[in-house]
Amino acid sequence: MGFVATLLTLIGLIHVYLWKRLVRDTTRAGSARLWGTLLLLAMFAVTLSALLTRSAPVDTARWFAWPGFMWLAVMLYLLVILLALEIPRLAALLTLRYRHRRAFPARAGSLAEAEPASVMGEGPPASVRAAGGLPVPAAHPAVSGEGGTAVADPPGIDRGEPGGLGGPVTGGRAGAVGGGPGGRATGGRVDAAGDRTGGRATGGRVDAADAGPASGADAGASGGGADGVGGGGGSVEAAYLDRRRFLARGFAAAAGVAAAGTVGYGTYTALGPLDVRRVPIALPRLDGAFHGFRVAVVSDIHLGSLRGRAHTERIVRTINGLRPDMIAVVGDLVDGSVPELGAAAAPLRDLEAEHGAYFVTGNHEYYSGVGAWVEEIRELGLRPLLNERAEITRGNAAFDLAGVDDLTAEAEGGGPDYTRALAGRDTGRAVVLLAHQPVLATESARHGVDLQLSGHTHGGQLWPFHYVVRAAQGTVAGRARIGDTELYVTRGAGFWGPPVRVGAPPEVSLIQLHARP
Repeated sequence: MGFVATLLTLIGLIHVYLWKRLVRDTTRAGSARLWGTLLLLAMFAVTLSALLTRSAPVDTARWFAWPGFMWLAVMLYLLVILLALEIPRLAALLTLRYRHRRAFPARAGSLAEAEPASVMGEGPPASVRAAGGLPVPAAHPAVSGEGGTAVADPPGIDRGEPGGLGGPVTGGRAGAVGGGPGGRATGGRVDAAGDRTGGRATGGRVDAADAGPASGADAGASGGGADGVGGGGGSVEAAYLDRRRFLARGFAAAAGVAAAGTVGYGTYTALGPLDVRRVPIALPRLDGAFHGFRVAVVSDIHLGSLRGRAHTERIVRTINGLRPDMIAVVGDLVDGSVPELGAAAAPLRDLEAEHGAYFVTGNHEYYSGVGAWVEEIRELGLRPLLNERAEITRGNAAFDLAGVDDLTAEAEGGGPDYTRALAGRDTGRAVVLLAHQPVLATESARHGVDLQLSGHTHGGQLWPFHYVVRAAQGTVAGRARIGDTELYVTRGAGFWGPPVRVGAPPEVSLIQLHARP
């Protein structure tokens, strides 16, 4: 439960980050931001459903697995790409701010750093609140007396007189119009909330404290922008925020296109043709009679809610087409019970090799009823190697093929037992070991194993997350050497989670053993 809680928390935090970059930064507060927020919440819920229904019946889990795991892949690549774009994004924002400060030095202090992070509400940036809770810009320079053109008072209006429509107006380009309570000023937006003895407006957008009951005061601004023709402070802020949003939308669009393209390519790879890797490996103790002996290796088939019988049939056709001398299935065959997936695994019965087909458990067998699956695999004609070995003979020559249980079995009192698996063997001949997880190669080297064949890693499955796999397993794919032990890690034929493979095509390996002279 601790792992699940940590995973769900991590996915939740990733969605918060995506909301900030893809929704908050790219939209004004309002319906667009609301719908974007709801969409991300829905995708978060779908992903959780896919993860939490993994142990549900396969037919039920399938409905959640496709949308949930596909979004999980898109989410991961959006995260990677957006993080990679953080430095260019910061550089672009700093450049934008610098240009605005040079163009509008008097307004530099009032440029908003960002819009409010609310979903629906939005107040004017860099403003304060006047009496009555209405917004007032932080600064608005006067036009009158500084080269601005004042609007003449209409006939009969005595500006500033006690009986006039409003008190003195200073700072913006202002002129009172009308003859009733309240007033309308051109220039900054002035709302006179009082009667004929009204309030005083100073500067940009002002809502004066009332001196009497307000009766339909009408406020307006001429000249475009939040603060009208006179000051232009609000229009500068608005332009600055518009450009910030434009940049954010550009980065979001780039990330979206890149993530979608990557996942599309990865889906085609995961569901596409199997990559056949032919790998020659020389073993010092291998008898010359086995020179050129071919072992077909496949792992991580992962039959389940996303892959079924057709997947198994394709793998069997590929392996049989290689005409191997022996076949090794190194774990993680299934993600479900025998009643659910027995029919999907049935084509394994058609595997053909002179020296037979062998199987060792992977971690996913222990999540799917390992005992029942071991018996089912026997029925299909494969021999499970459960901490045991078999002698592979050709004429009078032989080498040992051993297999150990997966590390996951340690939670049930089992696990890999090298002493039992290698007991009684002739130490003068070569031994090939099947072990699901590559990390066991260190133990194999201590026990004098010549060659270990493993899977488990999927080759990393999703680049660049293979670095996490490397940290856990040491080897992600291909050949490695640990002490005197050769290790080969196949990338697997299936996938777990997202039906996506990036930089790690599905693989069937053909190991060609060579005897050293």
